[in-house]
Amino acid sequence: MGDGQVFKEKRVYPRVEISLRVKYKLIDDPKELGNILKDGKKDMEAQTMDISLSGMYLVSDQPMKKGNLIRIDIPLGEKGTTLATFAVVMWATGPKSGLEFLSMKEEDTEALKTYLDSLPGSPVPQDPK
Repeated sequence: MGDGQVFKEKRVYPRVEISLRVKYKLIDDPKELGNILKDGKKDMEAQTMDISLSGMYLVSDQPMKKGNLIRIDIPLGEKGTTLATFAVVMWATGPKSGLEFLSMKEEDTEALKTYLDSLPGSPVPQDPK
């Protein structure tokens, strides 16, 4: 055997490659969470590279830092449905970031799952239970 390391995938849910324009706001202070919709901060835009039920890979003109909290709006299909959730930046390199969703209502998780399942070539998410 070689000296190479074996990489074990840690993700519970499979990633689905998809390019979506999303809007987000950086949360500078966690105390702002209650006022995030009224704070007057301009929405920023980014592009997803992939998404799963637990997070996404994002490319943004505005570099993020590991640990940043954001509120993100994800468009789900052509019906105009938008899923709003909070996420934390798990890693960031230049314009690229990996986000983990912090909390999502059960109905929002189900809506995201239904949307991802409807995409061509989408893997069938496995239930982690």
